Amino acid sequence: VQSLEGPGDLLVFLPGAGEIRRCAEDLEDAARTFDLAVLPLHGDLTVDEQDRAVARQARRKVILATNVAETSVTIDGVVCVIDSGLARIARHSPWSGLPSLQIEPVSRASCAQRAGRAGRTRPGRVVRLYTKHDHDTRRAFEVPEVKRADVAGAALELYGAGLAGLRGLRWYEPPPDAAVAAAEDLLLRLDAVKAGAITERGRRMLRFPVHPRIARMVVEAEARGVAREACVIAALLGGRELRLERRGPAGAARIASASDLIDDMDSLLGAREQGLRADRLRRDGLDIGTAHAADKAAKQLDRIADHSRPAPRTDDDVDAALQIAILSGFPDRVGKRRAPRSSDFTFAAGGGGTLAQSSAVIDAELIVAVDVAETGAKGSSSRVQIRRASAIDASWLLDLYLDRIEERDELLWNAQKERVERTVQMTYDGLVIDESRDIDGGRRAGRPAAELLAKHALAAIDKLVDAEALALWRARVTLAASVAPAIPPVADDAIAAVIANSCEGASSFAELRQAGLLSLLDAGLGEHKRLVDKLAPTHLDLPRRRRVQIHYEPDKPPWIASRMQDFFGLARAPSVGDGRVPLVLHLLAPNQRPVQVTQDLPGFWVRHYPGLRNQLMRRYPRHQWPEDPTQLIAED
Repeated sequence: VQSLEGPGDLLVFLPGAGEIRRCAEDLEDAARTFDLAVLPLHGDLTVDEQDRAVARQARRKVILATNVAETSVTIDGVVCVIDSGLARIARHSPWSGLPSLQIEPVSRASCAQRAGRAGRTRPGRVVRLYTKHDHDTRRAFEVPEVKRADVAGAALELYGAGLAGLRGLRWYEPPPDAAVAAAEDLLLRLDAVKAGAITERGRRMLRFPVHPRIARMVVEAEARGVAREACVIAALLGGRELRLERRGPAGAARIASASDLIDDMDSLLGAREQGLRADRLRRDGLDIGTAHAADKAAKQLDRIADHSRPAPRTDDDVDAALQIAILSGFPDRVGKRRAPRSSDFTFAAGGGGTLAQSSAVIDAELIVAVDVAETGAKGSSSRVQIRRASAIDASWLLDLYLDRIEERDELLWNAQKERVERTVQMTYDGLVIDESRDIDGGRRAGRPAAELLAKHALAAIDKLVDAEALALWRARVTLAASVAPAIPPVADDAIAAVIANSCEGASSFAELRQAGLLSLLDAGLGEHKRLVDKLAPTHLDLPRRRRVQIHYEPDKPPWIASRMQDFFGLARAPSVGDGRVPLVLHLLAPNQRPVQVTQDLPGFWVRHYPGLRNQLMRRYPRHQWPEDPTQLIAED
């Protein structure tokens, strides 16, 4: 300001009214020091307030403006422009479908337009609060609004005019096909359009100059006698966040409630009773500008609304009517909590989200996610956050959207209980909103339940039988089949067949364990069971020890382990498979450690035993070590 020579005003471009308000507060001291008139200029001001900003004054003006000052008004006397390079760009939330203003860098064309506001009558100056590289890498022109804004409202107006919606016009700049399809789908969901024509409900919605979602909510509220309250909620949905606590990255946790929107409504109505005093608003943590703007918009909507229906008798009934009205405007935003007290929800539309800490809807199982934002990087690392929600009851979905309700009678696997259960589910757009389980229904279901049980039994066979015991059984049968072709080899199909048979009439792993899978597998061998036991016994007797276990392992010869003294009296190694498969012998010292592992017992007696005998006699003198180990000796 001090560097400017001669008369002239400053024009400062800021993104929005909130930034203008805060900047004006920061400039109060400088305005007094330099005798400046700090004046706001944005679309929410009255005509008189806007005229005051552009009119000539005796003092130097600092005009804090949004992009409305780029082209919409003529401002004489500006000699310096300070450009933040930002603006609030009109877009629409892909989740709520409501219009939103997002702070974004403006295009190079807008930068040039802003700079041109300085020096119209004499040389001027522009100060850009961004780098040249930032400027040069911006897009050349703004994307046309029809390419980025929600078009559901325009579609409804065209239907109201008797046209075939958005497709009934020849567009100079047509909206994207995806946006047209989304708008048509939404109007169908809101019952505003049917069979290519506007409905009576759609015509009632057109009375309100708001987004079709909000209009649908108010129309439903009219029918339930809560139009006045719904107009306040509608005004709050169309503006900035009322509660300052929600504007931080996380927000502040609050007392549990059924609806964030009704909480905000109550706060604004309470402030209205106190005259919307700034001290009261600040004390309650409410944004002053948002409160005044919402109050003004609510009164405008209230003058349009039909208040002929009687109001509910109790506060609880009022809240329920408002919650139903909110649901009617957002029927495609229903979500279900994944677990009690969890912050994670699954949406009927697919995907899921996390309830923000600032939301008070911490107990409801079913909600409508009204204000949802995607935070973080796009893609797998992005996170959907539910900032404002409203609880609903499953019965309301039945009352309003019976055509979207399906009942499923299914057999499901309960992994925790390890059993088949019959479940009856009620779904809304595929989202389970109610479920009942019949524990005995699985057993009564017959073959379908048996097949489901068999499927999970095969996938978790180790839960039904000891893995080592099953491996031993398979190895025994495999060995027996290798020497007796009449015995069929072990195949997974055979085991699957046995399991499938055992599942008949059963519904749980507990029943299969009680039946004993190994016993069933043995029974499945039929007439070959006796031959398997003969060719591949589980135990054998040694001269000095009874029932020595035979170990069978896949792709390895069977083996036994016992003290060397237990083999005294044997001239050759024992075998299985009708004498065709010699056992591997683990000959143990008295300390149970292996002395020798061999299949050639005669060779061991001749070549190795004499030398080992001398060593073992010295170490274990109490044990007998005969010169001829093939002769049976008395017990030690």
